Amino acid sequence: MGTSDEALLAGLANGDREAAAAFVRRFQKRVYGLALGIVGDAGTAEDVAQEAFTRAWRRADGYDARRGRVLTWLLTITRSTAVDVVRLRRAQPMDPELLTARLQLEQDGGATRVDRSLADHYRSVLAEAHGSYFSAARLRDAAGAEGGTVFLYQGAPSWLVITVSQPYVRSVDRAEIETRDGRRLPLVWFGLDEGTWGGAVPVALDAVSHLRLLDREGRVVLETQVPAQGD
Repeated sequence: MGTSDEALLAGLANGDREAAAAFVRRFQKRVYGLALGIVGDAGTAEDVAQEAFTRAWRRADGYDARRGRVLTWLLTITRSTAVDVVRLRRAQPMDPELLTARLQLEQDGGATRVDRSLADHYRSVLAEAHGSYFSAARLRDAAGAEGGTVFLYQGAPSWLVITVSQPYVRSVDRAEIETRDGRRLPLVWFGLDEGTWGGAVPVALDAVSHLRLLDREGRVVLETQVPAQGD
């Protein structure tokens, strides 16, 4: 059995070079992927990732396992670091409260308490980064049962956050988008937490008609029709 995340973080805090190197190797893809999704530039994302690991080293002594996993703690640091960078680049960041007011769900019942909680968790990061339009849509299986929610941001690049509920989480292997002209494109995403993924959209968001989550055999687990901008 490999070394636990907590043990590697403890080694990082104690100045253990081998533990520090192993810590970076274990999490560098997740950290870089999140940074890239927020800042939208590979070079800047590398700088953000480096700074995030530096901040993690400085704060390692303060990690409390009761408040979340090491990965969640590290990605929170990464998000904060990336948003700090973006704030320096933006003269007029969008008001998160205005963004929240534009949250719309396809369901007539509107946003549930869980939906609002998820929106609160991600809205400020994406709003500060590059969000100019926010909508949401339900993910459903072939029988029409709800299995999650996708939150969408129009920006440069456009971005989405996908949350999937049990028992669908273990079945999901990858995602694809379908454009309004019929193209099917893979979505490059990364895990934010268990059952939650995020990724940049490779085309303009208003060109996307559907999002599908697939299993390893390419079968559809969940899907949704992406609301057109302004719907």
